[in-house]
Amino acid sequence: MGLVWPREALERYEPRRLRASHLPHIRAHLGITAFSAGGRRVRVGALLEAAQSKALLADLINVGIEALGKARDALPAFRRLKRAAQAARAQVNQGDDHQVYHALDDRQRQAITALLTRDAHETTSPWQRLQREPRHPTTKRIREPLAPPRWLQSLNTARHAVDAIPETTFQRCADEARALQVTQMNRYRDAQRATLAVALTRVHTAQALDDLAEMFLRLRQKMHHKAQAALDASRRAHPEPTEALLSLLSERVGGWQQSETTEEQLKTIRTVIGADTDNILEQCAAHLAYAGHNSWPFLLPRLRPHRTRFFEILEFLQPRSTSTAKALEHAMAFVLRHRHAQVARLSIIADGPEAQALLASSWMPPRWWQAVTGRHRRDVPVVTVARQSLELCVLSCAMTDRKSCDLSMEGSEQCSD
Repeated sequence: MGLVWPREALERYEPRRLRASHLPHIRAHLGITAFSAGGRRVRVGALLEAAQSKALLADLINVGIEALGKARDALPAFRRLKRAAQAARAQVNQGDDHQVYHALDDRQRQAITALLTRDAHETTSPWQRLQREPRHPTTKRIREPLAPPRWLQSLNTARHAVDAIPETTFQRCADEARALQVTQMNRYRDAQRATLAVALTRVHTAQALDDLAEMFLRLRQKMHHKAQAALDASRRAHPEPTEALLSLLSERVGGWQQSETTEEQLKTIRTVIGADTDNILEQCAAHLAYAGHNSWPFLLPRLRPHRTRFFEILEFLQPRSTSTAKALEHAMAFVLRHRHAQVARLSIIADGPEAQALLASSWMPPRWWQAVTGRHRRDVPVVTVARQSLELCVLSCAMTDRKSCDLSMEGSEQCSD
């Protein structure tokens, strides 16, 4: 009896038709059932569930194989699994498209139609303009208008229509829309066309808002760095008159103690201070202004060239507090309402028999308190605030809270609530 190699054994095995008779015994031994209606239900249910969060066909096929393995069902032919995965993905995508389309109103549907329409006198369509990546704003282009993000924001009215679809589907739709021309988009069904347009609009609007907020932060940080450098240079050029003021105070207190009558005490003070009153007050004011390494006096001249643009950006972004503390949010609204005021100080108490505070002052950081309110103590009532100092304080606090994501922006990706 000669040795039979595996290939020769298989060649003898197939013609004898032993496979059909052996399969039931193998399945019974392994506890596997033949692929039938039960296996189809398992496969379809698993594929439909996976298609809610997965878009790649290979991932769906792997999910179907895993589900059939857990159910101890025999695997069908690969082409059947592939067709089932394609059908499940198409069914889920159609459901998502119809969900988005029915969430749109007539005005939003007309806007999508206009987006995919090019007039005869135009060389490019609005869709081609939308497909371009938003131009990154820079501090050197701060004077450029906010037209691009404003245009994107005007198109982004239907952004909430895609909230219910999975993130992977949303990103796939945005990526697909970037590569489609107007003629290709117009061949799609209305529902699918709407989903692609809304997804791309939302992605590009979020990118434009994030870039604008990032430029706002960079410019504010640049101003703070320059102000700090100016403060350091001023300290080096004009050392603090701390020793001279302390010596003056010591001499005054010593003469006061040695004087026996009130007239002698006043004479001693007059002798110590003399005619140098204005100079002493100026030195005290300068020392108090820069005490604690406070650089805010150097910020004001650096804010003036960009003040209008800062307020335009702040008004456009409309940052909102992510917590229940709304004091800074109300302060930003107060500053925007009074940005055209030509007065040095603003009243924060409403006129009338029942005076109400228009602006809370408890949110101000300690380093800004004196500059904004003109008071040294925080336990005294505040009636007016310095307008320019308040603007600087609000912009600086907005920058700090934006970096820590304590402020959110509607439509943003990086700092959404």
